[in-house]
Amino acid sequence: MVRLRSAPATTSRSSRKSLAMRQFRAEVRAQAHPVDREVMRELRARCQRHGHLLIGPRLQYKEDCLDRGRYYALAYSERLQCKEDHPGESQLQPAFAQLEKRRIAIYQQLVGAPPSQPRQARDINFFCSFKTSDSLFAATILRKPPGFLLDTYSAARSAQRRARSPSVDVALSPKAPVPAGYRGVLRVQLYAQDQQPPTLVKLHGSANTAYYLLDRCVRSWNEAEVKLSDRVKILTYADDEMQVWQPATLGEVAISAFYGGVVIAHDRVRNFHSSLNSYLDWACADPVTDLSTNSDVPAGGKWVY
Repeated sequence: MVRLRSAPATTSRSSRKSLAMRQFRAEVRAQAHPVDREVMRELRARCQRHGHLLIGPRLQYKEDCLDRGRYYALAYSERLQCKEDHPGESQLQPAFAQLEKRRIAIYQQLVGAPPSQPRQARDINFFCSFKTSDSLFAATILRKPPGFLLDTYSAARSAQRRARSPSVDVALSPKAPVPAGYRGVLRVQLYAQDQQPPTLVKLHGSANTAYYLLDRCVRSWNEAEVKLSDRVKILTYADDEMQVWQPATLGEVAISAFYGGVVIAHDRVRNFHSSLNSYLDWACADPVTDLSTNSDVPAGGKWVY
């Protein structure tokens, strides 16, 4: 059990809400089962047979989802074809129902009022979602890959006003992957060519920066000889056995200031320089990769910098 801290009486209501969410997510992480690597290998092998890209594993936090506390993966392909039957993959166990009471208790103590009822989930365009807790996994067939958005620090209220889908509130990493990092600078290890060492790109923000919007850093990318229209891939998960990369267009990516560094590779890179092993801890579990569809992101506003 994660010890519940008390919020200072002087903090704003939005700050107390943000603190309640962070503490609740810490409890979800503490109670979640470890990732079942055997299941992940099965999923990855099947995705390779069908020409899909497997993104994940990620941990589900969303309060109105039966799979809260479960890790899941996303299968994605450019043609978005996944019509195969998957016998046995729809079995689910009651998933951490007790966590809802903890969420309400934490919110009540820190905010001083019960949380509002979650809005009813609406139909969304998604592809395949696999839950991998207790050696069980399930598939849900939909149509379009999602974007991912976490709660931000001082920008939590702005993020709450955005139109959200049930697949949005997703996180994985419990701590900053780069302990030596500090707020105000995002370091990018950029791999642009096969077998070549990375170029270090530093993106400067401020102590209040919540997200780094990569298309605001044109000069840095020009110096690294990459364009905002280039297809890239972001390291989102890594361990001793596998690496997971999420595809994106460079100019449509935002990285949370929660991370001190991130690894990005040009789409053409297949054979990485050996230095990549030194940056596996820089995996960014929750990059925002669909900014082109987010027309309500304020230009020059406080959500991203």
